[in-house]
Amino acid sequence: MGKLSIQNILNRKDYLVVPLVGNKYCTRKPKKTDSNIKTIHDTNNKHDPDAYKVVSIEQNGSECMLGYIIKDYTSKIKMLYDKLKFKNIITKQEDHQTFYYIIYKMKDAF
Repeated sequence: MGKLSIQNILNRKDYLVVPLVGNKYCTRKPKKTDSNIKTIHDTNNKHDPDAYKVVSIEQNGSECMLGYIIKDYTSKIKMLYDKLKFKNIITKQEDHQTFYYIIYKMKDAF
């Protein structure tokens, strides 16, 4: 199968597109070249014990914080955590703002 378009991904049940928030407080913004992305349950988050942070693992092994999974999706991420594989980061420009989205592929489509 060829390369999927964003619109095709949005219409498929084996992909999950999740908004990334809080990145304006991070040291850098997500980049399309970020390929080793990890979603980690942040149990020490003082604002939300159910929070999931998204980090890029740099070549030296350090974690670079990219933001958080939006709260509306944390229960879905928790339920599907072992079935999700990071695929890509996409951006959307709107009213001079950049919005970031994480695309996950389901390892076992439901």
